[in-house]
Amino acid sequence: MSNPPQEPTRRQGAATRRRLLDAATEVLAAKGFEATRIDDVVTAAGVSHGTFYLYYANKEDILVALAEECTAALAPLVAALAEVPADESGSAVVRSWLTEYVGVHRSYGVVIRAWVEDFVDDERLAELGRATLGSIADALLARLRTAHPDDAGTRLVALLAMIERAPAVVADPRAGEESRAIETLATVIHRSFFAAA
Repeated sequence: MSNPPQEPTRRQGAATRRRLLDAATEVLAAKGFEATRIDDVVTAAGVSHGTFYLYYANKEDILVALAEECTAALAPLVAALAEVPADESGSAVVRSWLTEYVGVHRSYGVVIRAWVEDFVDDERLAELGRATLGSIADALLARLRTAHPDDAGTRLVALLAMIERAPAVVADPRAGEESRAIETLATVIHRSFFAAA
């Protein structure tokens, strides 16, 4: 009896991994990292505990896998920060950037919170966080130095704080319609940080 080809097994494995990652994203977003149990993830994914353990050793492992996806989603956004024009067209670039960033944050908010709040004691996650957040800070600092060479470092701290809070501001019903909130934030960010002094 011959063995079946390996490709369908790989495809099935990839599909199962995807189901687990999607389920983990859903559960982590609803419960947070501390309250999430592997049982919650396997129930949401519709798989057995044994299947979970074929792919991930624990919930930190699945969070690291999500962090790797988040890093890949943020990479093009990091590159775009260095290209924000100083003229009025830059406001549209920042608006587009914020829209994409808020979307990534919606998908990977629990991962981003893990990085920012450093509540998961996993060196892999910490390293990914340092690398990702560091690349964002480096890109921003390089761009801010062109517009505001005298106080680029101070502006970087303020801008990072605004970016970190942007998803919560946009989601707050008091901010009004999402597109208007993003438009306002983009205008403020562009004028305060990217436009020439």
